Amino acid sequence: MSSPIWQRLLWVVMFLVVFEGAVRKWVLPGFQAQIFFVKDLILIAAYGAFLAASPRSGAHAKVMGGLRILFVLSSIYFIFELLNPNSPSLLVSVIGLKNYLLYMPLAFIVPYIFSSVADVEQKLRKYAILLIPFVALGLVQFMFPPDHWINGYLNHEGEELSVGGFFGDASINKVRTTGTFSYIGGFTAFLTIMAYLATALAAKNRWRISGNALVLVLLALCLAAMFTTGSRGPIWGLLATLPLVLWIWSRSGLLSSGSLGKMMAASVAIWLLAQFVAADAYDAYAYRVEHADDVWSRILSPFTESWGAVLVMGPIGTGIGSTNGGALTLMGTRDFWWLNGNLFEVEPARVLLETGLIGFILVYAARVWLLLKAITLGVRFRTPLYVALSGVIVGLFMQDLVLGFVINSATVGIYYWFSAGLLFAMYRLEAEKALAIRESAKDRHYALVKKLPA
Repeated sequence: MSSPIWQRLLWVVMFLVVFEGAVRKWVLPGFQAQIFFVKDLILIAAYGAFLAASPRSGAHAKVMGGLRILFVLSSIYFIFELLNPNSPSLLVSVIGLKNYLLYMPLAFIVPYIFSSVADVEQKLRKYAILLIPFVALGLVQFMFPPDHWINGYLNHEGEELSVGGFFGDASINKVRTTGTFSYIGGFTAFLTIMAYLATALAAKNRWRISGNALVLVLLALCLAAMFTTGSRGPIWGLLATLPLVLWIWSRSGLLSSGSLGKMMAASVAIWLLAQFVAADAYDAYAYRVEHADDVWSRILSPFTESWGAVLVMGPIGTGIGSTNGGALTLMGTRDFWWLNGNLFEVEPARVLLETGLIGFILVYAARVWLLLKAITLGVRFRTPLYVALSGVIVGLFMQDLVLGFVINSATVGIYYWFSAGLLFAMYRLEAEKALAIRESAKDRHYALVKKLPA
């Protein structure tokens, strides 16, 4: 039996988000803006088909009550923001509304994609394996010179690609790779997601090589590709969230002393393999890390920039979407003149500047709620796959709470809200299975009582 059309459309979006950048910069650069919105149109069609199908409410609906309330309140406030007089353009605000709200419904729809624990593993494992070539592309790109077309960055001002960023030393004549994505940020977000997914699938099988070889190869390739990007965030983010992930796994019984030893051995082997596969990239990455002089400023930037935004944001902000790079293209300018010089890099500061304090509270209340819910559900799961996945979802939510560009990056936004939906899909499946077991036990007990003599 084929899956419903809305499910197929959602999976199209999950693949399109990975390779749309390749189409935009290498195939049809003259239609880059139109191609960017294709996945959004498909997603809207999927939402419509889902609503038309009207699937019955699942066991997860009750535990999603808090998120549902926050979604409704956010929708009301951000639709009101369309009328913000500080916005440079209504079109900029409309695009901003898309960035804030379009991907959030994934959390409510994805729980209905999966039918069983075997279905969850089959679909996620197939997705991970099919995307191995897209992960490995970064290694291929690193072999080519900076001016080669394969290393070009998307240029919004014309069809000619821009030369990418370098590693900070003239002797390292290598450009930081972007894979099939338009810029580094999308590629590093994708690599982070793939690394988390590969880690969960490997942990579910207790880090055995048998049946896990491709997953372990994927994890090694993710690390190797991270070296080619020159970005410190992905690897540092994985390491920073690892203790919390391990705590979730240990509390739920997935991590024993034996499996911990296997994980450590596998981690060392994967790290060495990644360095071997991308030796030159690792050297360039290490040079950039060792010569960085902005470590503490970048670590503290979510707090320092957010405070700076508080001082200048105004009661309703400068308008949703007003700090997004796409606003420059829509306004036909190279300068954010409507921000009066108040341009910030990190997302918390951008949300404050765009939407004011109320918008900031709504956005980050949802992220905090999801993080806490992921932790509480993660320690309650008993299915090994669900425990493994919930652990890495907690890691992802922890990263995106402060450092992630969930709003200002379609790649991050889609994966973030899909992960939220996956969390509640696992809750639904485990709760419904437990209910079926209890009902079966009641039926057997009732049948036994009827057989007893009066």
